Amino acid sequence: EDCLKISAVGHPQKQKDYPNLINAVEILKNEKKINCQVIIAGEGSEKNKIEAMIDEKNLINEITLVGSITNPISLIEESDLLVLSSSYEGFGMVIVEALSLGKTVVSTDCPSGPSEILGDNEFGYLCRVDNPSDLAEKIEYAKENNIDPEKLINRSKEFSLDKIGPLYEEILGTIN
Repeated sequence: EDCLKISAVGHPQKQKDYPNLINAVEILKNEKKINCQVIIAGEGSEKNKIEAMIDEKNLINEITLVGSITNPISLIEESDLLVLSSSYEGFGMVIVEALSLGKTVVSTDCPSGPSEILGDNEFGYLCRVDNPSDLAEKIEYAKENNIDPEKLINRSKEFSLDKIGPLYEEILGTIN
């Protein structure tokens, strides 16, 4: 059976809002009958809570927490979609990494980074923060509407270190 492979990369802390993702997966499984395999990579304070929630919702076969991994890139590479369910994010470097691999991204439209990188649903799909049904909708949509990898790879280059480096230096320069 066709299985949608989803990766989520980031330490299980409150801001990552993994419960949002877990609830969305429950909707995908039970209401939309979409078979998905979600791998969450990262170590963090909410890990036990998240594992308990996965257990409670009978999603053990759908969602796996793999803890800290040395190479999240390979995880993203093996998946169909990268999903960010955060309530807030910094820049969202993992989004750029996914784009550089030509992967379609679904992210909450949280402050501050994702919408800057993904544009207006042009380079990825944005959903409302803390809204599992909207997240599930967008995942379902992304499954049917993968964005052209070439376009995503080109987009990622706009955030390459040679472009971002000077910006960082400028920002860091103002702190010292």
